[in-house]
Amino acid sequence: MLNELHQLSVAMRDAEISTESWYRKYLPIPNIKPNAPCIRIVLEGEQVAMVESLSPERGRCVRKFGDNQGSFPAMNLAPLYCVSEEEQIAMIRNWIKNKGEGIDLQQVKSFCVTNNWGGKFAQKYKLHTDKRPKELLQYLGDENEFEPLMELIQALEPFKLPEHLHGALEETAFQMIKDKRDISLALQILFYLKRENGPIKDNLGTLSVVFDTFNLEDIGLSVAGSKFTAGLNASLLSAEKAAREQGTVMALDAFGLPFSPLNEPMPQVK
Repeated sequence: MLNELHQLSVAMRDAEISTESWYRKYLPIPNIKPNAPCIRIVLEGEQVAMVESLSPERGRCVRKFGDNQGSFPAMNLAPLYCVSEEEQIAMIRNWIKNKGEGIDLQQVKSFCVTNNWGGKFAQKYKLHTDKRPKELLQYLGDENEFEPLMELIQALEPFKLPEHLHGALEETAFQMIKDKRDISLALQILFYLKRENGPIKDNLGTLSVVFDTFNLEDIGLSVAGSKFTAGLNASLLSAEKAAREQGTVMALDAFGLPFSPLNEPMPQVK
């Protein structure tokens, strides 16, 4: 396999065929499905100004820096509340299936009892929204700073504590139900439906999200767009190149080419 890949790279280089390179820790998000949406959360001041479900086409533009334990600006959070009573689960599923037909907002609010963003989630939230952004900024440094990323991180400042985002998302979901707008999405944000014979006890469910701002959208650099993704990737690759040039070549690979060991597993080849 390695021989074939090396021969292919040589042939492409000789034919002057260029390919798109991606920074190894800047990864695509999972495929978007009706039961597994990716939710764009638009922040404005201390409010969640809008939420929407991204189409699969837009989702292919979105990437995340990090890994399954923590990533940014796209990440896996969790629905706001956990519901385990069979009657309530059946009602919520029926509302989702029928796009909110017969829904009652006060009844929805009465289901919002068991907070799904407890202590364990708070640790994961901090990894997503604090540690990963700091890693990004440190890695890029001043020379490879990507201004739209700085703006996004600044927009997230009022939501450093998970309860702040929890409250803002809850308010937005309730308003969507009141306005009869994207009710199925609002319910997916609000509730994790957990049957007694379902997943393991500590499972909180998954809510795939990506943060954005209206200002970035207005200047053509929405986080859910190809220009933001390409710009951040270029900054990451530039920082990686600078780091390698500052380092010392310590070894030759199997083909006699110099390389600097990464001390990490090799990336997957698809």
